Amino acid sequence: MCRVFLYSRVSTSQQTLAQQERTAYEWLNAHNMKVDEVVSDEGISGGVSYADRNLGKILLPKTREGDMIIVSEISRLGRSMFNISELIHKELKPRKIRLVCVNMGIDLNCAKMTAIDELIISNFSFAAQLEKQLISERTRSALCIKKAQGVKMGGASEKYKQNREKKSEEQIKQEHMRKGETKRSRYHDNIDTKTFLRVLKMVQPEHCVADDPKDWEWQGIDTKCGRREQMLTLMKNFQENDEEGRIFRKWDFSDTESKKTKDKLCAYIQRMRISFTTNV
Repeated sequence: MCRVFLYSRVSTSQQTLAQQERTAYEWLNAHNMKVDEVVSDEGISGGVSYADRNLGKILLPKTREGDMIIVSEISRLGRSMFNISELIHKELKPRKIRLVCVNMGIDLNCAKMTAIDELIISNFSFAAQLEKQLISERTRSALCIKKAQGVKMGGASEKYKQNREKKSEEQIKQEHMRKGETKRSRYHDNIDTKTFLRVLKMVQPEHCVADDPKDWEWQGIDTKCGRREQMLTLMKNFQENDEEGRIFRKWDFSDTESKKTKDKLCAYIQRMRISFTTNV
């Protein structure tokens, strides 16, 4: 039996899901259909991959052949042409899911997509991505104008201040330590960081004496005597394959001799030195 999943998403906590859900319910009532489960994401940008949202983590694993996913508009699925295309072809099409985007008038059987269906989805996905870019540009422009007018930007909210006043100095200290650990963990797991470490180990193997970078002889690692140019050349041409065999290029420096690039590399090495000599 066909099951109906309603998916909704808002980017900020100030927005509500009510309008999106009402739009979907009106369409379903007109077609004598009912919702079996509602899955939503609140405060999540459309630029975040579907796989990292409840759409990919909760909704998709529950679907089976013949089920239907309904959204108010295609931008709720995401604001990236690539990500929406991947969602449809990698997830919905193999599962033979029916996709309904109410405001666009899209009622798509993903298992039997035609060339016209592909064109329609691509056009609406492009519009969603373009809208995201325009919103971002307008926001930056408005912030620049306010900043030029001397308006103070940012600052803690009243709710944050009230919660902070209730905490002891020890609690605040522990929170800061946890945030620092999380930040360092993300830094170490970054693709560019891992690439840099592999390149560094190729150039200076005598100082990269262990598998764990924290155990390297960092005091001996520098960019003197041609080391800098050697690393820049390797980074510019460095390629690697991901799990699916696709090739990615990292650290694509267009001008290896520029002072800006050399300064960037030196600064990166210094950050790595501090990061890996600090207990995590």
